[in-house]
Amino acid sequence: MNSLFENIFSQKNVVRSVLTVIAIGIVLLGAFSLANYVTTNETAQLYIASSGYGGIFLFSILTGLSLIPIPAVTFTPVFVAGGLTLPFIIIALIAGICVADGLGFYFGHYSKSFVLTKFPESYRFVHNIYTKRRRLVVPLVCLYIAFVPLPNEFVLIPLGVIGIPFRSLVVPIILGNTINQTYLALGIQNLFWWLG
Repeated sequence: MNSLFENIFSQKNVVRSVLTVIAIGIVLLGAFSLANYVTTNETAQLYIASSGYGGIFLFSILTGLSLIPIPAVTFTPVFVAGGLTLPFIIIALIAGICVADGLGFYFGHYSKSFVLTKFPESYRFVHNIYTKRRRLVVPLVCLYIAFVPLPNEFVLIPLGVIGIPFRSLVVPIILGNTINQTYLALGIQNLFWWLG
């Protein structure tokens, strides 16, 4: 027990946590600065309005696949400053992240033979957990997507590898992303309004 406490509060973990908080702060500060710029610049507003909800949708797919390491929802104040409405921004974010989650799942599904040849122990481990706790998969996927601040692919790719039918994950993916993107978008936008 003592070693667990020491590991959690080791100097390396504390430094990593502080750097993560600083990085998040820098990203939010950048997004807020950009939003302030957009509110005063008509050209920037026209550009965002012309990209519209389709641009948000594509941007959220890229961020949902972790190709861009900053969540699209972070830029909600920028989208609002560009003249887009918050409810439709949230819908575009949810749709894009759901598409990214589906792509991640199918990446896992189609890489099964590779995983079986290169990582058979990992495959057996995940498959055994699934067979023993099958009823927990759907609610845990929904809760993970809704509340865990890590990429959804951490869960969805292994589930694709072991062959879970995607149709059983559609509802938890949509519900989890709806909860996640809604509270993040509203929270970031309200924080921007409060600080602005």
